[in-house]
Amino acid sequence: MTADPVFLLSRLKTLMPEKRRIIVVYDPSKDRWLIERAKAISASIGVTIVAHEATTLSEASSHYWNILKYGNPETDVLWLLSNPSFVSNSNLPRLVEESWRRNFAIISNNIDHARRGALIAIYPDLEAMGAQLADLAIATYENPNKRPEIEPLGAVKFAVNKRIANHLGVSISAQDERSFDLILGER
Repeated sequence: MTADPVFLLSRLKTLMPEKRRIIVVYDPSKDRWLIERAKAISASIGVTIVAHEATTLSEASSHYWNILKYGNPETDVLWLLSNPSFVSNSNLPRLVEESWRRNFAIISNNIDHARRGALIAIYPDLEAMGAQLADLAIATYENPNKRPEIEPLGAVKFAVNKRIANHLGVSISAQDERSFDLILGER
């Protein structure tokens, strides 16, 4: 299950209201529905989604380097999806290093990315997700003729990497801190 992008994009705009473009690389065979949903809600949040299709790690990496090279760190953010085919141990360290060098914010759908250099990440709230899955199972049982739909996960938690926030000049107040489920990078 993938988290509803409205939560991640809204949290980003709360922390960094000056950001206007969210740039993402996605696999159209797996993530088209997610990108369509993000585009549908983006205007109400005050951002534009710029999506680049890729089908291989090489294509994805090429897009990532171009985003970090030509994107505007003042207004743009790189959004990493939870696709291990596109973001792996082979390219994540270099992505983080280049984003750090350029002061380019990264957000992610993978908590490990926040541990390794993304500013914020959204991840499943396992207990609430279990309840959501139980409700879905009951609804399916009660109405077996209903066509299944892809639904984004609403049971989510947030992590923030304070070291990255400090580097990017993002002020995280005590109130902001309380709104995160996990604070990383405090040393």
